Amino acid sequence: MTIPLPQKFQIWAEAEVAAGRAESIEMLASQAMEAHRVQVEKFRLSLDEAIAEANRDGWIEGDAFLADMDAMIDELEREAHACA
Repeated sequence: MTIPLPQKFQIWAEAEVAAGRAESIEMLASQAMEAHRVQVEKFRLSLDEAIAEANRDGWIEGDAFLADMDAMIDELEREAHACA
């Protein structure tokens, strides 16, 4: 199977091979896909861990969290103005 690279990646890959920093364009593409696969797997694992933690410890709705943060910021600002 042949997968065309966008021009900017083709130029970069050719330069890497010409400079001796890569064995071939195919090897660079393979390494890039492997690195991406690892990142995706790590991200999915972090999501699974976050879900397990939420199921174990509970969670808070995003709107409620933001409202709590706004209230905390407002209180800190009031305290800062009172000290000024």
